[in-house]
Amino acid sequence: MSQTENVPAPKRSKRIPKKEYSAFVNSLDMRTVWLVSAQFENLVEPRKPDDVTVAINVGSRWTYEAEELVAMSRYSVRLVSVESKDKADAEASSDAEVPESLVELDAVFAVAFGLANQPPDQFVEQFSSTSLQLILWPYLRQLLHDHLGRTN
Repeated sequence: MSQTENVPAPKRSKRIPKKEYSAFVNSLDMRTVWLVSAQFENLVEPRKPDDVTVAINVGSRWTYEAEELVAMSRYSVRLVSVESKDKADAEASSDAEVPESLVELDAVFAVAFGLANQPPDQFVEQFSSTSLQLILWPYLRQLLHDHLGRTN
């Protein structure tokens, strides 16, 4: 059985008006998605652990280029055996070792959206932490699945 650790969403400083934010999202025209970079490491011999936990860290950034919003998300995925994680949690001291990774994947995906007007950064920040992740999730899932299928 596998578990997923949730990464908390960034805190927003101001409430974003729903109507304006919705208009911003509806105005986006997704043009292309691409894999910028990927690094995969299988850190154990081919075997299938009984129980693993998955940790995913996400960071996003964006730029405006000639009527386009180019958004990028960097994903750091670690699969750790539950036994190893439980052992590290039990030691719970400041100098305790980080649980041993079974698999690590670092990937950066980018998406280009057509955009008539540059929106407030607050809208893009909200979009990057929510909708952008929903758009890119199938690409990350497929990349991880393809690589894991070749590890054993």
